Amino acid sequence: MFMETWDLYTKNGEKIGQTIERGKVLPANTYHIVIHFWIKNSVGDYLIQKRSEKASSQQHLWANTGGSAMSGETSLQALARESREEIGYKVPINEVKRIRRYIKNDSLIDIYLLEKDVLLNECEIGDEVSEIRYASQKDIELLRETGQFWALDDDYFDFIFS
Repeated sequence: MFMETWDLYTKNGEKIGQTIERGKVLPANTYHIVIHFWIKNSVGDYLIQKRSEKASSQQHLWANTGGSAMSGETSLQALARESREEIGYKVPINEVKRIRRYIKNDSLIDIYLLEKDVLLNECEIGDEVSEIRYASQKDIELLRETGQFWALDDDYFDFIFS
């Protein structure tokens, strides 16, 4: 069975030359990279995905595309892999913008945005995803209010929607 490992970083994003297996407690003052990827179309709607029962966490909840960078991957390489795995979309990396990096718990979270009219039929959902669709800010806020969207902080969404 494949054991996922992560590179460890300082809070400033400098690789420290150590790895850790997914699921283990990270040493104090070390972090791993997580990516959040948002696709926003020309009418301002966001591509969201519903996590399947095969997902490792947050099953049956709506979310953006995302995941942890594996050992040896850059943040952008993790974005490209997660996008292929989850929604079957080959991301035009040169069109993606990193819009924020922040620290939460033991994660350096890089938020990326692609502003492009990606058609749903350009995507092919993977095992961790049961459905994809576009949703407006209002739709996402309603999903959050009813507990159907991945639990992220209010300030996170204030930033995404600003």
